[in-house]
Amino acid sequence: VVHLPAGSIAEVPEGVTVRETPQGRDVFLPRADLEAYAAANGPAVGILAYEALRVEAHRPRVGFETDHRTIPHELGWIGTAVHLQKGCYRGQETVARVHNLGKPPRRLVFLHLDGSEVHLPGHGTPVR
Repeated sequence: VVHLPAGSIAEVPEGVTVRETPQGRDVFLPRADLEAYAAANGPAVGILAYEALRVEAHRPRVGFETDHRTIPHELGWIGTAVHLQKGCYRGQETVARVHNLGKPPRRLVFLHLDGSEVHLPGHGTPVR
């Protein structure tokens, strides 16, 4: 899979599968074509660059920044992932209750560290 960020002018070869996302395009290339594609369209970068784009866009990675207790309100997904007027789904009562009360129990936020510490803070460390 080759990810082309939104606004990329890289050419997509004929006959390959492309998945359009709000963040760009995922191009599914045969492994044998990857080297030639990278040579023609610029140097390839790894998963850390992809993760940096994801973090910069404030997009949580499911299973990494979320857990089994996460609800859409905590991630800012209430407008895109849930329809409050429709259907029955797992967790509907919780979503409706939080929507009516107006405050989720937790909230995923973007935290910019200034880099003065050598180590990342541990889970549950107070933020001051």
